[in-house]
Amino acid sequence: MTEKITLADALSNVEVLDELPLPDEQPCIEAQPCSVVYKANFDTNFEDRNGFVTGVAKYIEEATVHANLNVLLDEGQQHAVMLYTWRCCSRAIPQPKSNEQPNRVEIYEKTVEVLAPEVNKLLNFMYFQRKAIEAFCAEVKRLCHSEKRKDFVSEAYLLTLGKFINMFAVLDELKNMKSSVKNDYSTYRRAAQFLKVMSDSHTLQESQNLSMFLATQNKIRDAVRETLEKVNGYEDLMADVVNICVHMFETKMYMTPEEKHMLVKVMGFGLFLMDTEACNVNKLDQKKKLRLDRIDRIFKNLEVVPLFGDMQIAPFNYIKRSKHFDPSKWPLSSSTAISPQADLMVHLPQIREDHVKYISELARYTNEVTTTVKDNTTDAENRATADLALRGLQLLSEWSSVVTELYSWKLLHPTDHHQNKECPVEAEEYERATRYNYTDEEKFALIEVIAMIKGLQVLMTRIETVLCEAIRRSIYAELQDFVQLTLREPLRKAKGSESLDDPALKGKKDPDGGFKIAVPRLNVGPSSTQLYMVRTMLESLIADKSGGKRTLRKDIDGTCLMQIDHYYHAHLIDIVQYPDAKTELFQLFREFGNSIIFCLLIEQALSQEEVCDLLHAAPFQNILPRPYCKDGEKPETKQKRLESKYSSLQIVSNVEKFGTAKQAMIAREGDLLTRERLCCGLSIFEVILGRVKSYMDDPVWMGPPPINGVMNIDECSEFHRLWSALQFVYCIPVADTEFTVEQLFGEGLNWAGCVMIVLLGQQRKFEALDFCYHILRVQRVDGKDETVKGINLKRLVDRIRRFQVLNSQIFAVLNKYLKSGDSEGSTVEHVRCFPPPPHPSMMPASHYHDPNKIRH
Repeated sequence: MTEKITLADALSNVEVLDELPLPDEQPCIEAQPCSVVYKANFDTNFEDRNGFVTGVAKYIEEATVHANLNVLLDEGQQHAVMLYTWRCCSRAIPQPKSNEQPNRVEIYEKTVEVLAPEVNKLLNFMYFQRKAIEAFCAEVKRLCHSEKRKDFVSEAYLLTLGKFINMFAVLDELKNMKSSVKNDYSTYRRAAQFLKVMSDSHTLQESQNLSMFLATQNKIRDAVRETLEKVNGYEDLMADVVNICVHMFETKMYMTPEEKHMLVKVMGFGLFLMDTEACNVNKLDQKKKLRLDRIDRIFKNLEVVPLFGDMQIAPFNYIKRSKHFDPSKWPLSSSTAISPQADLMVHLPQIREDHVKYISELARYTNEVTTTVKDNTTDAENRATADLALRGLQLLSEWSSVVTELYSWKLLHPTDHHQNKECPVEAEEYERATRYNYTDEEKFALIEVIAMIKGLQVLMTRIETVLCEAIRRSIYAELQDFVQLTLREPLRKAKGSESLDDPALKGKKDPDGGFKIAVPRLNVGPSSTQLYMVRTMLESLIADKSGGKRTLRKDIDGTCLMQIDHYYHAHLIDIVQYPDAKTELFQLFREFGNSIIFCLLIEQALSQEEVCDLLHAAPFQNILPRPYCKDGEKPETKQKRLESKYSSLQIVSNVEKFGTAKQAMIAREGDLLTRERLCCGLSIFEVILGRVKSYMDDPVWMGPPPINGVMNIDECSEFHRLWSALQFVYCIPVADTEFTVEQLFGEGLNWAGCVMIVLLGQQRKFEALDFCYHILRVQRVDGKDETVKGINLKRLVDRIRRFQVLNSQIFAVLNKYLKSGDSEGSTVEHVRCFPPPPHPSMMPASHYHDPNKIRH
């Protein structure tokens, strides 16, 4: 007999489930439910660009082009969704059994009726890819013009071009993978041809084009490359796009896993587009326009990335299909070793540690927020809260990436019965990729990581309002302080309108009492257009390619320049974060420097031994010290007395008197050789330095001739610029628990750099243009003692000063030996005269004259 239960009893039974105790350490993987809320969207896609009438016109024009490109990217996203969600319709449509079937016409009519809307989507997709390729290649052609290449291209614009490359890769791979698209169109075309729906020539031609477009593998990829090959110099722009993606990936300048994986796909597809008959990416690597070793490391760490949804792609496959693929250039990616992304257990300890630390800090802040009510928060508090939110989002992104990357790798590397005995021989491929492809430890670890992600998301969502307000206030305060306070000195030089109250905008000094600017504090963030205009204009001020005849970097005060782009840190970030700097690079320099020091010590030991030999031989060669004379004594008399006293010890005269002629000749030659040693000052160390210098006869150490005809200032093509960057790295103070560079490598590291700089004739350039020396000079003037980017300025300057003294001592030792063999005329300085720069109107091509081409 069936028991009847009322609705009230059923609801009460369900409510009782909430009271059931759960065992400890059972993860809760339920995410925080999000309610419908109203949020202002500040991503305007540059619709408000015309409001910035005071901005530079060309950047407003660039924003217009940028907006149009973003529209195409959005449309491409819609087509990608269409392809990804496409399911085969033709299987559900009945097909005529024979030509004599009576309802054959009706079936074909219904087939056309059902599939026509879907075919229109495919036609629009074909038209879109044509339009997108034309727009992308036209923009590349515009930027690759000989005059435009001298101009500045913002990082945001390069990243947008990278997004286009990613879009082409995604659409092309989705089209290749979706065989159902081809089947549905074949079914539609067969029915349409039978009904003679496509009667006119234009429709027939478009049908043929669509059929070929869908049937041809890699059609979009090949069309993009064929169009780009017609653009002269496009590989340089593509190299800039790839390099910015490498930089952003290595410095973790992304927020979501999708942004991270997009950078990797752009690297692979971008290199494929560049590697053609006319351009060899291996040669670009030799010219230092690309760093294939860095990309190789990235491709090995991420062998598989999500393509779209649950579809995956191996970026290195693009490289293997490229024109000039050389496995020796890709040792990591070409190896059979398993990628780190396949091992979740390696990441788990660090994930646990980060989770415990951040959850504890977030819980403390949550308790403080819920128990304390503050009307006004300080800038420091808002900054700390914004940093807390940023770290939380970065952790969520990092953990989500670990899960999705493991899942993607497993899907492309299914197991089998030989690798997993629990996997049946007849198991389906998807089962081998999912069900039987994870160990028990990996399954528990996945549940644990997903629980951490969901749990942290719940905790952050509870205080989302507080976090968002702090983020808006912090960004607003930082941006306003920078624009209204930090940029006052550069604006003072610009000399604006006399009608303004601020003396800086009039190009005048502040009054004695100072000029106070009350910067407001509001709970509102900047729009995407505002951020774009600010970043692009500031980037153009300090870029090597500014589009003008001279960059504004030389006109900007050093302090302001550091605040604009953190020049000495941000531009050296590749060196600072180079993983093999201290483990391999510094070790190699240390070995070279220690070899030089060993040779110097041998030289000093030989010199001491030689001095002893000469002192011992002096009495036997009639080389006597000048005698001491009292008042009234003649030095000549005492000198003759000494010579007479030691005359019996003189080898040459005694051998000539008592020996044979041959013995006398040997004695004279020996005496001459000993005297020559005293006069010539033979040096083995000088010979070794000369030999090392001969090995460095390569343009790679000097770089191309300077554009201005005098010397390279902003370019980093000479060795002393590289050594300046390395010196900045080891001048950065370390924690008390870490070993310093001096403890790890001694002075051999410094000797290696100084020897190479002196032998290359770059000592004075190094002392004049070194990054660290400039920081030292600036700090001596302003006397600031603060922490910038986590680096204590006072400790940094103290270390720089110590290394400066050490470098000076090394330079002095080296110059003493290198100048010992110079002739007397070598003391004359050769002064090269350069004419003053002409007026810009007289020199349209460049700001500088080449002194070799000046007519007198």
